[in-house]
Parts: sequence; structure tokens; C-alpha cells
Amino acid sequence: RFFRDCPHPGNKQRTELSQDIGIDPLQVKFWFQNKRTQMKTKHERQNNTNLRAENEKIRAENVRFREALSNLSCPSCGSMADIGDVLLDERHLRMENARLRDEVMHYSHKLFLIFVYVKIYYFRPIIIAHFKKCT
Repeated sequence: RFFRDCPHPGNKQRTELSQDIGIDPLQVKFWFQNKRTQMKTKHERQNNTNLRAENEKIRAENVRFREALSNLSCPSCGSMADIGDVLLDERHLRMENARLRDEVMHYSHKLFLIFVYVKIYYFRPIIIAHFKKCT
């Protein structure tokens, strides 16, 4: 619980904590360093897992697109479609997809900033009290 509330304790807090649990302040310092490293590693591992899953989905989608392209025929006459037109259309779709991704990122960033502002504005007294407690 202490780590969750204050992951970067100062010298005074480490000394008090070491006296409370009966170990050396240096051990407390290293424990907090190790715990922060463990939390960071856990977060990175989860992020890596998510990215791998997303990569697999994209690869599967790529395979489906390639199969669809190889079996492409004109719906009215049944002859094989001109692959050049398909590739041009695909390039346009990819460009549009990239533009839409950028737009989503732009608005996501704006939304995040609004969220942070609202959180800081409404919870400022609580945040200030927390930082005073941690120092």
C-alpha cells in the first residue's frame, strides 16, 4: 500500500519505514528501486504482448487481402480484373487509412489532454495533499 501511494519515498520516509519494519534504510531504498523496475517490466511485457497480438491480426488480414487479390475477377463478365487498377485502389485506400489513423491519434491526444486538465483541475486539492504527504 505504501508503494502505491508513494513509489518514490524521500530519505526521511525511507528511514521511518526502515525503523518500522526493522531493516536498514539502504535495503528499503533498493526494495523500492526493485519494485519500480518490476512494475515497469510488467507494464512493458503486457505492452509487448498486446503489440504481438495486434501484429498477428495485421498479418492475418494481410494474408486475407493477398488471397482476395489472387482470386479477383470482374463481377459482370467473370474475367480476371486488371491488377494495376486494384493496386492503385489499394494505395489510395492505404493513404486514406493512414490519414484516418493520424486523425484518430490527433483527437485521442486532444481528448487525453482534456482528461488530464479536468483531472488536475477537479482533483488538485487531493493531488497537492498527496504530494505534501509524500515529502
